[in-house]
Amino acid sequence: APVTDADGNTLFNLTVMGVATPETQTKANPALMKGLTFLSGQKLYDAANAKIKVAREEGNADIVIALTHLGVDASSEPNRSIDFVKNVPGVDIVIDGHSHTVMTKGENGEPIQSTGTAFANIGVIVIDDATKKIESNSLFEIKEDTAKDATVAAAAQKIIDRIDKEYGAVFAKSEVVLNGAKAPNGNRDSETNNGDLITDAMVWKILQDKESLTVDADHVVAVTNGGGIRKAINPGDVTKKSINEVLPFGNTVVTIYITGAELLEALEASTYCTPDAIGG
Repeated sequence: APVTDADGNTLFNLTVMGVATPETQTKANPALMKGLTFLSGQKLYDAANAKIKVAREEGNADIVIALTHLGVDASSEPNRSIDFVKNVPGVDIVIDGHSHTVMTKGENGEPIQSTGTAFANIGVIVIDDATKKIESNSLFEIKEDTAKDATVAAAAQKIIDRIDKEYGAVFAKSEVVLNGAKAPNGNRDSETNNGDLITDAMVWKILQDKESLTVDADHVVAVTNGGGIRKAINPGDVTKKSINEVLPFGNTVVTIYITGAELLEALEASTYCTPDAIGG
């Protein structure tokens, strides 16, 4: 697309390419991806290179920005943003996500920028109109006093106060630390008391209506992804807020019927890289 000045004069042509990790297929709701095919590795690189070649030939790509959700986690190889820029040299810069990394370049100077998570930073990219090249890129850290609008702040605080009141109510106590770590010795590479508690609670919930089940109660198994367990619970009071911090994604408990072979396949898929961690 052409980028123009205030008078409508074209300054340069910009191509933005969207790239999503094939991990999307196992880390998001499958119902939202029916009919979609996710490329991986060399097939991903080839498709990106072909798109850029066409854009360059048509004069639509003075600058190519890849807007990616690939990340730089070792478990994502060969589909990391660092793999992508190495194999797709036509990309001028990658704006990345997925691994929640804060960086303005890769470990080896790769043109990759990532702002972290939870609005920690705003990414800035400066393009030189004359040379039609990226002049610089940087991160602008968001702090408490970065920018405030009194009306918006008051409206937000009203909502926050109401939620804090409801979610701050104590309904239980814990005598131990419920493990919230990722890895090592966390929910992505080990059995934890937090994971056990969560899945035991899922089984308990389903067995409240055991009459509706078509299998015996001792055939009910609960499975949850370790990557969805996001925080520890410390000894002491437990509130709704505590639970929401541990399980922030709003998932629901669903009963499905599968064979033992299918359950084994799911368990193998979730432990294939052990002892390396995986969120599945």
